[in-house]
Amino acid sequence: MAEISRDFEPQGGIGEPGYETIDLKLSRVWIAGILLILVSIGTFGLTAWMMRQYRGDEREIESQRPPLFADDRGLYPEPRLQENPSADLIAMRKADRAELAAYGWVDRKAGLVKIPIERAMEILARKGLPLNEKEVSTKTDATKMKPESASPTVKKAADTNQKSTTTQGGER
Repeated sequence: MAEISRDFEPQGGIGEPGYETIDLKLSRVWIAGILLILVSIGTFGLTAWMMRQYRGDEREIESQRPPLFADDRGLYPEPRLQENPSADLIAMRKADRAELAAYGWVDRKAGLVKIPIERAMEILARKGLPLNEKEVSTKTDATKMKPESASPTVKKAADTNQKSTTTQGGER
């Protein structure tokens, strides 16, 4: 059997506490707790008092404000610029939706038309975004494409590149 070492004995002797008494004083913990409770109660009371003051100020300001909405007869305050604002708003939204969902000419001479939003999104999803001229000039493959399959922007850039190489280098 192993021998029991006498090096490990409990702290304190008979009648002494079995812990460090200099680390923490219980009276200080109680004082800190009571102070925390008092500060919390004081903060709550101050906040409640301030809210009552604000409520009184708000009532005073509210009594001085002119009415903004319909009066007792159901009419809006003067000047009445519209007969029935709610119906006008509904009619305006209906007209806007019809305008966004219709085909039409924007500029007949330039050949510019408008199409419904849903149709435009379908076309954009199918074909993708058109390239601008800066992107076309950086891509070498864009000038090698057949003009029939290229977008109008690519065709324009390809024509510009062909003209510039022809004029600079003589005949091609």
